[in-house]
Amino acid sequence: MTSAFAEPSLDSARTFRRILTAMSQPGTIQDIACGPAPPAPLTPAMAALCLTLADMDAPLWVEKSLPRQARDWLRFHCGCPLVEDSGQAQLACVLKAETMPALAEFPQGLPEYPDRSATLFIQVAGLGQGPAVSLTGPGIKDRQVLKVEGLPGWFWDKWQDNAAGFPLGVDVIFLAQGRVAGLPRSISAEVL
Repeated sequence: MTSAFAEPSLDSARTFRRILTAMSQPGTIQDIACGPAPPAPLTPAMAALCLTLADMDAPLWVEKSLPRQARDWLRFHCGCPLVEDSGQAQLACVLKAETMPALAEFPQGLPEYPDRSATLFIQVAGLGQGPAVSLTGPGIKDRQVLKVEGLPGWFWDKWQDNAAGFPLGVDVIFLAQGRVAGLPRSISAEVL
């Protein structure tokens, strides 16, 4: 089995800081420099997010096609239950954005407990390239332009529905080539 973080405490702290920055400054692109060496098709950035945020109390949704070796790696290193029903997930490992389930299929939270929603880690073809969207909302002074390549055609329309339901809805972390960008549910997006 391939290794996880070389220095678990330091690497997870560094990764958590990058995730926190990405989510508190929506649409900015952050580097994840301390990626482990997971089995394919997991990428180092996806593995770093899972290692940092997944644990035995956070069911992780994975695609049915995820190979056994990758499933075993996630179970062993993260200690998290893996689920194939998106409605049971607190976290989601989306390796193929083009074929991902609809945002509304993941837990949206409850009025009394909006924190019971899911956070989706979505692997995309590129960050900083592709179609541009204008983001507005908390953490953004005026507007932030984000370019994401490789999302399904329906994504931004459904994101508007997700944002309209705030404080309910899912949060998203996009990742590509060792970089991440955060998209909290409180953010509105307009395709440019």
